[in-house]
Amino acid sequence: MELRIAQFIGLRRPSSSLVYRFQNYWINKSVPLGIEFDGSYRELPHDFLPFGFSGISIDRQGDLKEANLVLPNNTLVRGWIDQMVQERWFATVRTIMPSDPVDPKPDKDQILFTYVGVITTAVYETATVTATVSTVLDAVGADAPTRRITRSVVGSIPTTSSVRLQ
Repeated sequence: MELRIAQFIGLRRPSSSLVYRFQNYWINKSVPLGIEFDGSYRELPHDFLPFGFSGISIDRQGDLKEANLVLPNNTLVRGWIDQMVQERWFATVRTIMPSDPVDPKPDKDQILFTYVGVITTAVYETATVTATVSTVLDAVGADAPTRRITRSVVGSIPTTSSVRLQ
């Protein structure tokens, strides 16, 4: 039995609605990914980019380990990653099991996992650039999920969505 996994990534500046979309499975192809968005189904094209995405794991205590986006190290990528870190770009990564490895069918592909985070740091090595993609849960560290948000831990908790800071 063969298991095929493809990853699709969307990269967006916080101040823009423009999303750069890439996939790492079909070389030199633009491939659509079927996504339910705002109650409607859309097929969004993703161009090929040689990238790796790894590190998503949860240990026995429920701690989420950091995720990494790995790209080849060249002048173009270094400039792009520097900009992503400085501007704290958003990354949405979807891991899918393609229905057909040759001719993708977005309505039949199975999305296995979706990871959303912010690009926070980068490490430059000889052949690769590794960008850390952090989620909101990364900030809680080992305190999640064993601690609960209660008045004794965080103070008064708002009960409405209309909160004013003075």
